[in-house]
Amino acid sequence: MNADSNQSRETLSREKILNSLQIFSDEPSANSLDFNFGKYAKQLFGLILSLVTDDKIFRHGEGSFAICLNGEWGSGKTSLLMQVSNMLEKEGKNKFQILWFDSWQYERLDPVLSLLQRIEIEYGRNASKLKGIIKALGLVSIDVVSRRYLGLPFQGITKYFRLSVNEIKDLPSTLDEIIVKHKNGKLIIIIDNLDRCSVDNALRILESIKAIFNAKNAIFVVSADLIKLQRAWTLKHDGSFNSLDDGRDHMEKIFQLILSLPPKAFFPEYQNKEYANQLIKDYLRNLTNELDNYPCLQELVASIIPPNPRKIKRVLSLVYFIGKNMQITNDPEFTDIFPLILIWSVATSYFSNLARILKEIPYVLPKMCLVIANTKDIGDLNTKIENMPISENYGDPNCMFAPYIKEKVSSSELEYVNKYVKDDPLLYRFLRAVALFYQIEGDYGDGPGRTSIDTSRYLNTHYHIESGLKKVIDEAGLISS
Repeated sequence: MNADSNQSRETLSREKILNSLQIFSDEPSANSLDFNFGKYAKQLFGLILSLVTDDKIFRHGEGSFAICLNGEWGSGKTSLLMQVSNMLEKEGKNKFQILWFDSWQYERLDPVLSLLQRIEIEYGRNASKLKGIIKALGLVSIDVVSRRYLGLPFQGITKYFRLSVNEIKDLPSTLDEIIVKHKNGKLIIIIDNLDRCSVDNALRILESIKAIFNAKNAIFVVSADLIKLQRAWTLKHDGSFNSLDDGRDHMEKIFQLILSLPPKAFFPEYQNKEYANQLIKDYLRNLTNELDNYPCLQELVASIIPPNPRKIKRVLSLVYFIGKNMQITNDPEFTDIFPLILIWSVATSYFSNLARILKEIPYVLPKMCLVIANTKDIGDLNTKIENMPISENYGDPNCMFAPYIKEKVSSSELEYVNKYVKDDPLLYRFLRAVALFYQIEGDYGDGPGRTSIDTSRYLNTHYHIESGLKKVIDEAGLISS
C-alpha cells in the first residue's frame, strides 16, 4: 500500500483486537438499550397500557385487538417485547393478565390448541369450561390425524366433531367470560417467533386470533416479519409470489395496528461523509470497545455489516474465528489483512453471489469498487448502466462512465455490477464503504471535464486487496461462501 494510503490507516494490534472479540451469543436480551430499544419499548408499553386501562383510547368492539410488531429476522423484536413484557408485569399486578407465547416452541404440536391450553393454565380454576373445550378439540385433532394415516373410517369421530363445532362457535364468548372474571378483565397475549413457524402453523395462529380467540377483552401483540407472513399467505392461497397484495390485505384484516422497527442505518449520498449510522457504532462499542481506538476501521465495520443486531454479532463471531486461525506474524501484516477478514466475513455471510465471485477471482473486488466510486448513489449507478452503449464503448460520447473505467474494468466485470449490485442497496453500500476505506477514488462528474483516477494508487491498492483477500479465503478453513 502506498504512503498516502498508509497515512490514513491505523496500525492495528492483533492481540488487542482479537482479545476484544469472541463468539457472541445472539440470544435476545431484556436489558438491551441499543438502537433506541429503551425508547421504543416505552412507546409500545404506553400504547398497550392505554388500550387496557383507558376506554377513551380504544373502545372495544366485539372482537380482540391485534398489534403487529414488524421487523426482519434478527432485528431485535424479541428483545424489545421482553422489555415491554417486563414493564407490563411490573405495572399489571391485579390489573391485567399477561401471557407470553413462543409459537416456535409448539411447532411440533398443535400451536392453536397449545395456546388455548396456556390460557387455561394461566387462569387455573376459573377456566374449567375452557379445559372441556380443549379436550374436545384435542380429541378431534388426534382422531382425525390417526384415522387419516391409518386409513380408518371417520364415523367414530362424529360425536367429538359435533361437540367441537359447537364449542368453537361459543369459544370467544367463553374466553371473554373467563377474562372478565379475573383481575381487571383484560388479557394481553404476546406471540413471539411466529415467522419461524411453518407456513401452515403461522397462518393457523394468525387466523385463530380472529376466529377462535376473538374475545373483546383480549389484546394480541405479535412479533413477525410481515413480508414473510404475506408471502406465506400468498403461497398457500395463490401458489406463487407474483403479488403480495392479497397477503397484505389479509394481514390488515387481522391486525388493527402495524408498527415497524425503524431501519438501523441509512444509505447516504456520496457527499455525506458519515457513512455509518451512529446507532451501529454505539452497538459495536457495547460488543467491543477496542474499535474506538481505530476510527477508520470502526467506520468500515459499521458501514459494511448489515444493520441488524443478530447479523452484526454473527459477523464479528466469524471475524474472530478466522482471525484466530490465520497465520499472521506481526501487526503490520495484521493491519493489511484484518479489514479483508471483515470484508470476506460479511460477503460470505450475507452477499453469497459476491462471495462466490471473489472466491474465484479476488481481483474483481477493487474493480467493482472502482465502478461504484464513479457513481453518486445507487440511482446514478442504474442510470449509467442503463445508458451504456450496446457496443460497450466507454469512449462513446453517450457513455456516462468515465473513460478510465474501460482501462481498468472489463465488460464481464461490469456485468457483475449490473447483475448483483444495481438492485441491492445494501451491497452498493458495502462496496461504497470498501472503496472509501481503501481510497479507491473515482470521478463522479457527468461532463467532459472528468478527471483521471490516480493510477498508481489504484494499482497498489488493487495488488494488496487481491493478494490479501486470496490469503484470507485460502486460510479461512471451514468457512465457505
